[in-house]
Amino acid sequence: MAEEAVVQPVVQPTEVKSEVQPTVSIEEFNAIKAKLEEFETNFQAKVNQASKAEREKVEKQLAKQKMTLEEQIKAEAQEQIEALSGELNTLKIEKKQFTIKQQLAEAQLPAFFQNDVRLVNADIADIPSVIKALKKEYVEYAEQLGKPAVGGTAPKTSPTISQNTSVVDSIVKANPALAKYLQGKR
Repeated sequence: MAEEAVVQPVVQPTEVKSEVQPTVSIEEFNAIKAKLEEFETNFQAKVNQASKAEREKVEKQLAKQKMTLEEQIKAEAQEQIEALSGELNTLKIEKKQFTIKQQLAEAQLPAFFQNDVRLVNADIADIPSVIKALKKEYVEYAEQLGKPAVGGTAPKTSPTISQNTSVVDSIVKANPALAKYLQGKR
């Protein structure tokens, strides 16, 4: 007896008749589209910049290959001169900043004056005179702030605290228990 193949009936899926609701609103879709366009623009700019740098590098190598030996030596010397002049400028700037900081410290002025435009733009030889002018202005301003608002009279002091006694000493004097405690600590 031969085996007969059993044929299964093919089941057709039933059609679902429901409306599909969009999961993204039009505003969100437009925002996503704008971000995608922005990303593509930035990406293209980066690719163009990288390809330009690579193209310039290759053109420079080709130009070197076309040069004679003498021209190649001159070009390399020029590159070294440019690199060394850049380093020299950096060292000059650092030396100037160090000189400014040092002279500000000697004049007992705050370090934030190192960013003063007059100091930054001054030559190294002119820095001492600029610092003298800054100190004069700083002292004048400090004196103005130090004057009391009541017309130039000295500020009132407490009659219980003499001028020669510190605040800590007056507190200790007023509290004998604290005086005994601190006696062992001093």
